[in-house]
Amino acid sequence: MSKSKELTLGGVYCGRRIAPGVYAEKIESGRYLIRRAIGSSHAERRGEVVGSSGTYQALTMTGECVAREQSLCAAALALKPAYSDRDYVVSAWFERDRKSLRLSTPAGFEVLDLWDEDIDDLITSGFLTHPRRPRPTDEDWRPHLIAYARENGLIS
Repeated sequence: MSKSKELTLGGVYCGRRIAPGVYAEKIESGRYLIRRAIGSSHAERRGEVVGSSGTYQALTMTGECVAREQSLCAAALALKPAYSDRDYVVSAWFERDRKSLRLSTPAGFEVLDLWDEDIDDLITSGFLTHPRRPRPTDEDWRPHLIAYARENGLIS
């Protein structure tokens, strides 16, 4: 397990990052505690995922089974509250020779951060579509960034 993907918030070990703002702490073999980070200072327990390779069950804190999935990540995401497209924070910044596009969760976790040539390459190769209007605003970029993030498995 890579130390760079592990997190401690407010003195509580959260485990390794398995999705933006979602962490899994291995409690014992085949059992994981799932936490969702809230801001940069603390996290909340969302439930547990139990199982082994191929079959994982997501259990809420009350013990209710909410999903049966083939991967730990998919089961853990079933415990994560779903964000609507309007909840994501979009930031588009363009200057003469610089550009930046960012997509973040409402809790402030960065989902996507693109700069300069990355943006040009993605648009040129057709992986990222762009608004068809002059000087697009943050809101104009929203559906394009969310579609890109979904296609690449960054958000569900």
